[in-house]
Amino acid sequence: MKKTKHYLCLLILCFITIGYGQSDDENDCDHKLKTALTYLTQGAPLPESYQESIVDLTSDCLEIYSTDAFLVKGIYQWQGYISEPDELTAFYNIEHAALFGNQEAAFLLGLFYKNGIGVEQNFIKAKEWFTISADAGNQKALFALGYFYLKG
Repeated sequence: MKKTKHYLCLLILCFITIGYGQSDDENDCDHKLKTALTYLTQGAPLPESYQESIVDLTSDCLEIYSTDAFLVKGIYQWQGYISEPDELTAFYNIEHAALFGNQEAAFLLGLFYKNGIGVEQNFIKAKEWFTISADAGNQKALFALGYFYLKG
């Protein structure tokens, strides 16, 4: 009976350790993507050395299925950090992140529609996406909406 308890405890410990190991990898990618987004969404162009560092930091995380991964990938494609700029593919990746609730992606989607980046210019859709992002607390989207209302 004691041996069975020991084996059971060992088995549970193995599952916990394996679970934490997988969680750490996911948390590591989550942390890397959040760090990249901190720099990528500042609004100012990044120096080339920063671009390379951020791409190196996140390269192993871009294939996971998360809104942050889609958003980072979209920004890379839009800015040409990992290949030639590809506005259409960037639009689709950012749209995917926005549709799943990423408020920064919703703001960028508003910018894409406002400026006709990767999609036909559409001020109504731009306003809709800015509103979604602003409602989620994005200050840049709130400013963009204010500008829309000011200019009519």
